[in-house]
Amino acid sequence: MRAMIFCMSVLGMGVGFAEEAPWERHAFDIEEAVLWQVGKNTPIDYMLVQTQFSWRSPWVMKHDFSDGSVLVVRNHASLIAAWVADGPEDHQMWGA
Repeated sequence: MRAMIFCMSVLGMGVGFAEEAPWERHAFDIEEAVLWQVGKNTPIDYMLVQTQFSWRSPWVMKHDFSDGSVLVVRNHASLIAAWVADGPEDHQMWGA
């Protein structure tokens, strides 16, 4: 638990920093999900554990409109990994 709190404070989540717009700072996200087989297309019971690591940069191009709206372009990179907990494969990995 202490390691999680330390990681959250290092990444700047949940800490009292000055309020910035989301496009003015780096963003790091980790998402995880478990997928089970639905239906009877195969006799193998699949169970996939998928994890996605994403990074978004601060804005690289920005245009402020006269009505107050903003158009922002950011860099985005993701690494997606899937562990096959139950199935014929061992692992899969994708990048986007």
